[in-house]
Amino acid sequence: MKKKIFLWLIGISLSVAGFGQQQFQLSQYMNAPGMYNPAFMGVENFTDVKLGLRQQWSGLANAPATNYAYISTVLESESKRKLRNTHIPDDPDQAAEVIVFPKNALRISDPELFKFLVKDSIERAIEELNAELHIEKFEAEKKHGFGGSLHTDRYGEFSQFGAQLAYAYHIPLNRKMEMSFGVSGMFSRNRLDKFSVSNPDEDELYQAYLNGSTDETFFHANAGVLIYSRKFYGGYSAMNFATIAGNNNLNYSEESAETQHVILAGFNIDAVRDLLIIPGVLYQIKTISPSEVNFNVKCVYREKYMAGVYYRNQDAIAFMTGIWLKNALRIGYSYDYTISELSMHQSGSHELTVGIKLGKSSVMSPLIW
Repeated sequence: MKKKIFLWLIGISLSVAGFGQQQFQLSQYMNAPGMYNPAFMGVENFTDVKLGLRQQWSGLANAPATNYAYISTVLESESKRKLRNTHIPDDPDQAAEVIVFPKNALRISDPELFKFLVKDSIERAIEELNAELHIEKFEAEKKHGFGGSLHTDRYGEFSQFGAQLAYAYHIPLNRKMEMSFGVSGMFSRNRLDKFSVSNPDEDELYQAYLNGSTDETFFHANAGVLIYSRKFYGGYSAMNFATIAGNNNLNYSEESAETQHVILAGFNIDAVRDLLIIPGVLYQIKTISPSEVNFNVKCVYREKYMAGVYYRNQDAIAFMTGIWLKNALRIGYSYDYTISELSMHQSGSHELTVGIKLGKSSVMSPLIW
């Protein structure tokens, strides 16, 4: 009975969205925003690696299961890298050895006399320069972002593998605000495992695809734009705005090339000291299949502990939690409580993510959205 319900649901989704366009869902979508908008690549000033797995509709046989790996990195200007990796010692005696003066500056042969005369100036320079280099500071800059993702998604006899490569160019609008433009290319392979069908002669879905291709490949092109600062973000992307069928897909149709318009937005609210409230929205506008709206609100305490709630229209309410360990490792978990008619046939969905910061800039605090 459960399998028939599941296959009926999959059949509905495939008839609407096409075999080549079945999309997986993520409740913790902001852990891998570049999968929804390539302009997010390189937003963080460090190499950001995310691993995630999701088991949807627990207790329902052959329910969807998703795994993904995501990476985003940045190529900064040489001057910015030097500035970021520089630290002025708090001791004025040591700072005097670090601060470099112009060649034509006044020379004093006695270092002790020099330190005595300019001690106050050095102390002010220490304060100002270290404030400029403070790890919490966000300063817009020109930079190049690179990244990609791999994902596998399996739902009953159907499976999908996807690989994406992305590039983004970031330009400053002012000292606190940045704009980025991103493009990406994605390869996807969709398969129907005919050997796992228990009763092929009676399976209507199997018979429907038996006359077509059970192994299809597609190449998709995506593009996006993003405006962001440390306090907010807002972006738009056109996913699958161009699609090429890789082999002789007999089931290939307009639905398989459906363009999805994605809007991602959110901002920070400084509620009280050390506490941020972060509302966000993900709106996926689909030209053929039903559109999807997702709202979430997260609370972040001391940029280390996170808890939140998430709502997917007419589908599920999710509860999220996460923790940052030593500012280099993040672990997140979410549980989806289904509110649709499917709720009586399963016990919710589980999603686990692990994030790692790599590189010399691993001390940088992430943009908390």
